[in-house]
Amino acid sequence: MNMKQTLLFSLAMVTLLIAGCGNEDKKSTSEAREQKIHRAQEVPLEVKTSVLDRVNKSTSRAEKMAEEAKKEVDKAALVVKKEAIKTTQTVKQVLAKDIVGQAGGNTGKVLYAKCSGCHGLDGKSKALGKSAVIAGQSADELIEKLNAYKAGKRNVAGMGTLMKGQVVSLSESDILAVAQYISGL
Repeated sequence: MNMKQTLLFSLAMVTLLIAGCGNEDKKSTSEAREQKIHRAQEVPLEVKTSVLDRVNKSTSRAEKMAEEAKKEVDKAALVVKKEAIKTTQTVKQVLAKDIVGQAGGNTGKVLYAKCSGCHGLDGKSKALGKSAVIAGQSADELIEKLNAYKAGKRNVAGMGTLMKGQVVSLSESDILAVAQYISGL
């Protein structure tokens, strides 16, 4: 029996019970009415079981759908994260070029002036006869090294303290500009 048939059957039974198909002569009218209402409220066990089964199946389907949706959201979040990283890198490159471009390429050159005393005007001198030649190194490599000196985490040939003093006042954009200038030497 499907749910609709069960419901119709139950309604028919309730109607019969309320109409007074039973023999309740000895009981008061209100007692009889209460018993009929109570019986009408009783749902057969098979109906309760069927409804419970359907609720359980629906819950299980909903849980599976929620899990699948969560997986899809996680995949989408990963894609967005990767795109955000790419976009950030592109923006940094554009800004770096823009910083150098707005200064007519002179910002890095001006900042390099204090470096030239040790590294030479062309960046091809070994600073105090100890360091590597910096001219021609990639901008990314120079940025990494300058940031390490600034943080006090780099000390090549005992020059860490001296270099930290030289770069500690440089901003991120200053380091970028001077690194791009040096990489072009």
